[in-house]
Amino acid sequence: MTETEAVNILIPTPSETATPTSSTTPIPILSTSTNQPISGLALWQLNVRSGPGVQYTLLGKINQGEIVQINGQDPSSEWLMIVYADPSGQAWVTAEYVQYTSAGNLPIVGSITLSNGTPAPQGTLSEKINVREGPGTQYESLGILPANATIWIIGRNLDGSWLLINYPSAPDGKGWVISGYVIVQDIMGLPAMDSAGTLIHKTPGVPPEIAAFTPTAELSIATNDDDSFEKPAISIVFSPIGTEKIRYTSDLSQPNGDRTDWVKVQFQGSNQSDLVSITASLFCSGNGSIVVQLFKDLQKADNWGELSCGDKDQLIKISAGIQYIFQFEIVGQASSSYIFYTIDMDMIQ
Repeated sequence: MTETEAVNILIPTPSETATPTSSTTPIPILSTSTNQPISGLALWQLNVRSGPGVQYTLLGKINQGEIVQINGQDPSSEWLMIVYADPSGQAWVTAEYVQYTSAGNLPIVGSITLSNGTPAPQGTLSEKINVREGPGTQYESLGILPANATIWIIGRNLDGSWLLINYPSAPDGKGWVISGYVIVQDIMGLPAMDSAGTLIHKTPGVPPEIAAFTPTAELSIATNDDDSFEKPAISIVFSPIGTEKIRYTSDLSQPNGDRTDWVKVQFQGSNQSDLVSITASLFCSGNGSIVVQLFKDLQKADNWGELSCGDKDQLIKISAGIQYIFQFEIVGQASSSYIFYTIDMDMIQ
């Protein structure tokens, strides 16, 4: 049962797409600005939403060439708050396709506050993903968010593999997404939440690393995800101006179920003498362990180091332009074993 959560849907461009909404009316993120509005010109037909993100209710459209009055911008400067008749006198559009000046004079509005009183961070999605009722693929999907969507992050589960986000079309206004496709800093600094979205209070002296996991009968066999050496579960290209870190979560079981996972890693570039350093951490829960092997350009790599369950910030060096494939295989002494794991990889600049 792999947890990459990418889904294949077509996304219209260049205007951002409408997303499914429930019958529940979401609470929009709104703020009143005392500044004078700034005029802007719609360069494309734009969706108008109740908040700064595609997860908010679609209120209508603005035609290409229409003039809008802008009252503010969200912290990412990717969304503009405009004067709009329905329902509250203001709404939001993407900034990319609005021509305007004096952006520096626009107030920052539309922020969300965490339970500890600090501003909630925003994240960007690197892939199209499902939003779910709970932190796992066994939970029902609430809808789909497209790649490059901006989200507000409210919290995380204990191990940081899933993030709780503001999702107004859900009955309680919240939903869960897999963290491996969210570009955001300091995931473990977010408040820890249980599956119901309730704050988990820390026990003094106990580090909030990876939650202890006891396999149940329902989860004792990992679903075969059909990945292979030729077709890895995920393929990551590290780049100093692109992807610098990944988090991948999956599970393995033996003798029945999925026994191996494959992850492809490459550093962008053509000069193989250019080396990049990556730190890898492997967190595991269950009644087995994992053997990790590394293949370089289709051949098993020697002297690359090692990576085992519980290892943190292990240094691995890779060459530019070469394909590296990690194999994760479950081993165990019991007649049947199940293991749930998370692999973190960070590129060192």
